[in-house]
Amino acid sequence: MRSHAVLGIDPGKNTGYAVYRNRELIEIGSMTDYKFYEWFREHGEQFDIIALEDSRKQKHVWSASKASGAAAVKIGRDLGKLDHQCHMIQSLCYERDWDLRLHSPLSTGTKLNEKEFREVTGWEGPRGNQHARDAAMVARMHRHPEAERREEERKKLGLR
Repeated sequence: MRSHAVLGIDPGKNTGYAVYRNRELIEIGSMTDYKFYEWFREHGEQFDIIALEDSRKQKHVWSASKASGAAAVKIGRDLGKLDHQCHMIQSLCYERDWDLRLHSPLSTGTKLNEKEFREVTGWEGPRGNQHARDAAMVARMHRHPEAERREEERKKLGLR
């Protein structure tokens, strides 16, 4: 039987990543955005599916009216950087014909703390930060072709 590998990505200044192989979460972690992109360019081809938490998929991210002028500018710039990272990852995947799945940050539900994450995923490895946990959750629905089909059926029924 061929191994089924899924990479989950939560881009940011510290990009979170997670690897599922044959349904099992085998690795989570994070690294700087630049180091991740270099690693991804080298190793992306080993994954059957790449699941990206894409900030561009979420229409309303923040409200500038609640922030001071300087804070609104900083938030806007940070969001622009995040959108650019998503664009770079997407461009590389399309250029190399890798199977990329884009997901809104809202698609994985609420953020999980470490204890909840371990309960949901069965992860027993080293502690991961929120970015790594988010990457694991975005990849989780693709961890196995059958699991992906069931996840889509649950969404149609309005279940999570």
